[in-house]
This record gives sequence, C-alpha cells and structure tokens, in this order.
Amino acid sequence: MKIPSRDKLIALCFGMDVSLDEAQTLLKYTGFAPLYPRNKRDIVIVSALENGESVIRCNITLDELNLSPL
Repeated sequence: MKIPSRDKLIALCFGMDVSLDEAQTLLKYTGFAPLYPRNKRDIVIVSALENGESVIRCNITLDELNLSPL
C-alpha cells in the first residue's frame, strides 16, 4: 500500500471537507507530523480548514505569503 505525501493528504482533507481534528487524526495515523500552530505554512492551512475554504483558496494564500502550495 502506498501512502501519499503529507501535502497530498492535506489536499484530500480539503476535498473530503473534514474538520481540523479529523485532518490531524489522518496525519497522525499515516505517520506524518500534525499541523503545527507555530509553523507559518501550517497556520494558513489550519485557518483554511477551519473556515471551510477550498484548497485553491488556501494555495492562493500560501503563494501570496511566498510559502509552498499544497
């Protein structure tokens, strides 16, 4: 079984419209680091998940802040 990258899993969370807690659980069970509130990129992702934004809107915000997109 192949596990997608952390970024792909986060993008899937947007597509599945999961809560932040569910996204954190998914990352934990797949062996990836959870979204960390002291990491600028992770803060943007957390905010987007909590506000029900799309992955596209999240990527635009990340790009505006010169952070790598999902």
